[in-house]
Amino acid sequence: LKGEGKRPTTPTTNDTLTLTLSPEGRGENHRHVEPGNDGGRDAHPTSNDDGRDARSTIKERCIARRRFVSVRWSYTSGFNSMKIFFAASEMTPYAKTGGLGDVVSALPGALSQLGHEVTCCLPFYRCAQKVARDAKPIGLTLQIPLGSRTVTGDVLELKQPDGVRVLFIRRDEFFDRSELYYTGVRDYEDNAERFLFFSKAVVELLGYTRFHADVVHCHDWPAAFVPVQLRHREEES
Repeated sequence: LKGEGKRPTTPTTNDTLTLTLSPEGRGENHRHVEPGNDGGRDAHPTSNDDGRDARSTIKERCIARRRFVSVRWSYTSGFNSMKIFFAASEMTPYAKTGGLGDVVSALPGALSQLGHEVTCCLPFYRCAQKVARDAKPIGLTLQIPLGSRTVTGDVLELKQPDGVRVLFIRRDEFFDRSELYYTGVRDYEDNAERFLFFSKAVVELLGYTRFHADVVHCHDWPAAFVPVQLRHREEES
């Protein structure tokens, strides 16, 4: 939707542009262009320097190029907040070996400031226990099947000043260790079991109404089983 010359100015946060694809496109679907991305900033109905309404300009260009059969502006009365759930093995300041911890700290905080309800879940490592001293058990013990046995995991909760809720999965057998992933010489031999347990615990949490999420954001290999298990549960139901 980027036009020639100067782009329209002063985006309006509650505008949504709905475009209906033509048969030459991908079928009768709808594409939504909202504030917060390049399309949204270019697509808002403000006036250009020549006095023409940007809304009309966009409509003419879209239809002229045979990509859309209709263009409709709609206005929402409020902000659509989402429940976003992060699953990760690191989060600064509780546990960090590299950039992953920084990302899982900064991104949820930014989303929370935008008005979303954000929850982060990570293992309750030894290093996390030292930092998250205010984390409290929520009275929930998870029963996680691992091969021929079932192991338990306790859930602790901490509310950060930025509004992000942090959930810790505690099982000292797996996570009360001096390092996150390795002995200092080589990887822990039970890493697969440790993080399979963590991933299954995340999926169990998401099954509770209070932890329902619109978006589940999984980071790196320790949380890789989460979307697989979620899809499996959806297919079973």
